[in-house]
Amino acid sequence: MTSTDPETLQQPPRGRCLDRCLLGSVVCLFVLLAAAVCGGAVLLLRLKSADSSPVALRMVGHGSAAHYQNVAFLQPIVTDQIKKHTIQWEEEKSALGNSVGTHFKYDKDNGALTIKVDGMYFLSFDMALKCNAVCEKAATVTVTFQTGKEHVLECQVDIPKDSVSVPVKQCQAMRRLSKNDSLLAKMNVTVSELEWQLENDKSRFVIFLIDHLRT
Repeated sequence: MTSTDPETLQQPPRGRCLDRCLLGSVVCLFVLLAAAVCGGAVLLLRLKSADSSPVALRMVGHGSAAHYQNVAFLQPIVTDQIKKHTIQWEEEKSALGNSVGTHFKYDKDNGALTIKVDGMYFLSFDMALKCNAVCEKAATVTVTFQTGKEHVLECQVDIPKDSVSVPVKQCQAMRRLSKNDSLLAKMNVTVSELEWQLENDKSRFVIFLIDHLRT
C-alpha cells in the first residue's frame, strides 16, 4: 500500500480562490435573473389587473394622464371569421381618456401604431379565440407584430380538430423600438373558412415604454 502525502490532498490556494469567484459569479447571475423575472411579473400584474384596463392605466400612471403616456392598450375589431389579414384595432374609452398614451399614435385607417420615442418596450398580446358554429377543422392561427420586415412579437395558437374552445394564449416580449417605427399585426391561418373568431373582450394588445434611449 502506498502512502499519500497530506500536502497533495490540499487544494492549492489559487484553485480555491478561482472556485469562490466562479461560485460568486453564478450566485450574482441567479440574483439578476430572479430580479428580472420579478420585475416582469410586477409589470404584468399592473397592466393586467383584475379590474378593467382603465383602472390598470391608473395604477401604472398614478391617476394622471401625463404619467401614463408610456402605455397603450388596444382591442381587436372582430371579424366574422378568422382569416389572413392585418388586424384592425380600437382604443378603449374611459373617463381618463383614450387608452393610447402620448408616446404613441394609432392610425385606425391602416391599423398601425406608431412609436414616437426611442426606447426599450414591453409588448404583450392576449389571443382569445372562440368557436362560432361547428368547428371541425384543425388549424394554426398566428399573429405577428412587425415593424417593416422585423418581427417583434409572435403569438401562435393550435386549434385541435373538433374542439369548441382553446385556452387564451399570452405572449410577451421586450424589444428596442425606434421613433417612427410603425407596428402592424398580421394574422395568418393554415386553413380557409375557419369557424373561429377573436374575442374582443378578452383579446388585448399592450405596449409599455420601459426605458427611454437617449442619444
